[in-house]
Amino acid sequence: SAHGDVRAAPDPLAAAEMALLRLAVAADLPPPELAAQLLANLKDVRDAPKPSVGGSSSSSGNASGGTGSGGTGSGSTRAKISTAPVSRGNTAPQTNIQPEPQTTPQAHAVQVQAVQADAPKLIINTLEELVSAIPKNQTGLRYDIEKYIRPIRFEPGTFVFSLAPNAPKDIEYQLRAWVTDATSRPWHIEVDTKTQGAPSLLERRRAAQAAQQDAEDNHPVATDARALFPGVEIEFRDRATISPLSGSNVIEADFTNSEE
Repeated sequence: SAHGDVRAAPDPLAAAEMALLRLAVAADLPPPELAAQLLANLKDVRDAPKPSVGGSSSSSGNASGGTGSGGTGSGSTRAKISTAPVSRGNTAPQTNIQPEPQTTPQAHAVQVQAVQADAPKLIINTLEELVSAIPKNQTGLRYDIEKYIRPIRFEPGTFVFSLAPNAPKDIEYQLRAWVTDATSRPWHIEVDTKTQGAPSLLERRRAAQAAQQDAEDNHPVATDARALFPGVEIEFRDRATISPLSGSNVIEADFTNSEE
């Protein structure tokens, strides 16, 4: 018994672990009577005649003797064994052999193509969406687009732009290759050397930052603070507007004099 093995073992802890493993494995095994019946049925199935070459799928036949039916095919076909109780008072389970369908490489390729066809494709409608869709492993391409490309006309499938000074010579080729692969559709990418495009994304950000800085420097509060405290540094920070409808803990008060 497991208890006796643990007591007699030189390493009781290791023996206890092995006993637990045996119990865990034995828990999934069928009862001895059912295991003996399954082994007997499998022996009968192994002795069943094999189907002839070129026969139909129904020519595999049934094994005689009332113990089971089916046969084992050739090649890579595998079989599933299912047991069912036998009628007429026989308690031995009946074993049925059913061939398991195999997936051919051609069928697997068709399934992969179907999955790829159902996958959503990337749709780009603006230059900002194009830049945000560029992956992190192509940061250089994203930076070049933001800095050097000045858009003239952008629509799905077409992008016409001019280039800022010192732009890379292959930026047009790199952009066309990436956007065509990412959207799975051809794109018309054209550099117009006769038309001046709108400011690039980087130029827009820098202009917005300069306008924001100018507005902060000329703000009346900042002007008064510098007059009172020469050399003071003033920093403006954005703060969300507090609204009673936003669920914030806002207390409304009326300080008007209501006395008559």
